[in-house]
Amino acid sequence: MIWRIIHSKFEGPVLFTGGGLGIEDSIITVSILLSIGVFLYHRSNKEGKIIKRKI
Repeated sequence: MIWRIIHSKFEGPVLFTGGGLGIEDSIITVSILLSIGVFLYHRSNKEGKIIKRKI
């Protein structure tokens, strides 16, 4: 019975809902997470927290 409370269904284009893989594969989720990653990388790089490799 409890699974009915947390069970959800997304309807719409596969590009936005993620299709059979779920909402975590939607273009919206991917673009938000990519934006956060780029922002954090640039912020860390600006503050000098990225350690350069010695080749």
